[in-house]
Amino acid sequence: MKKNKDPISPKQLLKIWSEQIRIENGNKCEICGSTKNTNVHHIISRHLKISRLLKENGIVLCARHHRFDKLISPHAGPLGFYLWFFEKYPDRAKFLLSLYGQI
Repeated sequence: MKKNKDPISPKQLLKIWSEQIRIENGNKCEICGSTKNTNVHHIISRHLKISRLLKENGIVLCARHHRFDKLISPHAGPLGFYLWFFEKYPDRAKFLLSLYGQI
């Protein structure tokens, strides 16, 4: 009898999710178009299981727009980032919020 392989770990699932987001978006920052030092960011925290692996919850950002830009970064300038996100992707934003009963 064959043994079943170990299930994929949560860390491996997040890596697969991240690579899929990169592929679907051409590995370009969705704010400025840069392909250098890109990261995949969860719009809704990855700690909330309901949306952790949804493609709608991922966005490719360069390092500047992910962590450092004080005007439009989910970490350094979250208000500007979320205003930009809601304007650029209103349907996606509504969908993500609907998962939590906000709309």
